[in-house]
Amino acid sequence: VDCADASTYSYLVAEVHDGSAECAEGISYELQSTRGDTTTTDKTACLVPQFAEGSCYTIVDDSLSLYAVTTDCAAADFVVDSVVKNSNGSCVSPAEPWTLTSPARTYCIRLVT
Repeated sequence: VDCADASTYSYLVAEVHDGSAECAEGISYELQSTRGDTTTTDKTACLVPQFAEGSCYTIVDDSLSLYAVTTDCAAADFVVDSVVKNSNGSCVSPAEPWTLTSPARTYCIRLVT
């Protein structure tokens, strides 16, 4: 997936830990290896949403993703009005901030009614 491609939804790897770890934000993805009957978690990647400014999204919650980009903004669940590359960004109403600390980012999300 091309991370700069706004036509598809993608995650951003915020952190990588050795072994099994809890992620403070987002979801965790574990890279495991099996030797004989033993399975070991080698690395844990913490994945956070990577939304594109001006894009519309639906909530899908399938096995691969929580969101999908849609071109039909009227049928979307939300629109990302702006992306601020710090964790204390402000949004213009009616958009509400969704902040991340790692990477420092504020998504200004406007719900579609």
